[in-house]
Amino acid sequence: MSKERQLHGYDYTNEELAEKRLAVTQMLRDHPNVPGGVVWIEWLYDFIKKEVGEEEFKKRMNSGYYE
Repeated sequence: MSKERQLHGYDYTNEELAEKRLAVTQMLRDHPNVPGGVVWIEWLYDFIKKEVGEEEFKKRMNSGYYE
């Protein structure tokens, strides 16, 4: 990953940060044309992991909540 942005309001353990770096790197590789690049991908990761939670996000995706 390029220069990491400073997080304000989210606490990640070292293990969680390693997981995040891996996920963001994979998303950048798989979706290189995302407008905003790493900033948007990190925002999405933080939103799912820290704001909504993975299980709730899955429920929302399956229910059409974001459509």
